[in-house]
Amino acid sequence: LFDYYDNQYTDDEFEGSYKDIPFKITETKMIYIKRGSRSTREICIFEGVILSLKINKNIQNDRLIICTKGLGSKQEDTMKVALFVIVIAILYSIIPSKYILLNPNTVFLIFPIAIVAALALSFFLSRFIKNLFNFREKHMENKINNQSIAKLFNISSSIKDISSLITPTFLKLLYNFKTSFKAKQVKCSFYEDTLMIAIDTPKNIFEICSLFKSLNNPQSINDFYMELNSIYKMIDYLSTNENTKF
Repeated sequence: LFDYYDNQYTDDEFEGSYKDIPFKITETKMIYIKRGSRSTREICIFEGVILSLKINKNIQNDRLIICTKGLGSKQEDTMKVALFVIVIAILYSIIPSKYILLNPNTVFLIFPIAIVAALALSFFLSRFIKNLFNFREKHMENKINNQSIAKLFNISSSIKDISSLITPTFLKLLYNFKTSFKAKQVKCSFYEDTLMIAIDTPKNIFEICSLFKSLNNPQSINDFYMELNSIYKMIDYLSTNENTKF
């Protein structure tokens, strides 16, 4: 679910069990340190809440990842960029240097061709690598909130038929995290007997007052209730459907 990171800072963390389902809630921030020749820069990889649930299922060595639209896979984007650079280098290494050095006009011809070829090859290579590991995009025709699931989520899995696992109700509850936590994006992963949900939001979660925010503010209490309620609704659903579907 996350890119490589160097440091992780945890603010609040809760562990417990509800309806016989163990869970952990962690408010965390992940930092990647980009080191240059002259300076060092911190890049935030993730900031928000991670909800980890043990479920009464095991999908063994398969993977299932769901992301709200607009997030995608940073790892996949990184792979495409890396493949693009590699393909460009290969193309220019096989083009005779005399065509570039002795005839500058050919640069304007060769360069766009090389760019288009590299983009196409990097795209197909990334798809090939995903297919090699049997990890493909999945589509569901159902609707939630009067919108098609395909417009709301990116779903990738090594499981051939995900309809036996994922229901529109589960996806609706997952999307509700985005509203309840005022999150930028929400993503989740099924692996073995664990469901991990990552809610990307810079908001300071589970704190209803501070030196600068009154406890008498009803909106703060309502937000706090919505955040917790969305978590317990998901656990309610998992406990009710643990013998059928997620």
